[in-house]
Amino acid sequence: MRSFTFLSAIALTFAGFACAAPAPINPAAIKHLVGDARGSDVNIDVRDVEAPPHPNLQDMKVPSIPIPRDIEIKSLPALLKRATIDLEPVLDDLVNLDVDELTVEVLRPITDRVTLILEVLLKGVNNLVGRPIKEVLRTADGAVMTVEQLASRVAEFLILVLRTIATLLKHTLLEEVAAILRGITTLVNDVLIAILKLVVGLDVAIVPFIGDLLDVLSSVGIKISL
Repeated sequence: MRSFTFLSAIALTFAGFACAAPAPINPAAIKHLVGDARGSDVNIDVRDVEAPPHPNLQDMKVPSIPIPRDIEIKSLPALLKRATIDLEPVLDDLVNLDVDELTVEVLRPITDRVTLILEVLLKGVNNLVGRPIKEVLRTADGAVMTVEQLASRVAEFLILVLRTIATLLKHTLLEEVAAILRGITTLVNDVLIAILKLVVGLDVAIVPFIGDLLDVLSSVGIKISL
């Protein structure tokens, strides 16, 4: 029988790291809980989907993702949007795990997908090096983002991924599992460093958007480069 899922753990973690015993989740509240956990204050777009029961390990099938198309995207806003769309359903798989499912066997197929998406994003960001800054910051409608607008977009992305990983780290005692999760945070940090190198002043502009996130990451021993 399930005790609680990481969907509820995220909500509890970012409501002040409450120590009360976890309660069963009302399925009708799933979208609300995910929105709160992933930083609704910066308007992360969480898909309106009903989370299905997590399958047993032997029935678990993780489809492959055709990723390489995104490497040719030629602006940061477009790269971040594509990565966010690809990551949301995969991260949903993580937050729908039960505590007793947090094992290497269950995690690895899911985290491999997260890693692949992040690696493609990193390559796409590196491909922007040397391009005019107006191209780098151009949106789909032809507008050019300000540094502050980009900071908000990058913050949304960091919150989406790192809050989920931080919550999982708080609830595992297995070093092998923790190592997998920390590998994802290292890759996210590599993406952040690459983005900061592209846009002057972004390192300062992003801080007001991720103050709470930095506190959460510090509580599980994660540091990001700013």
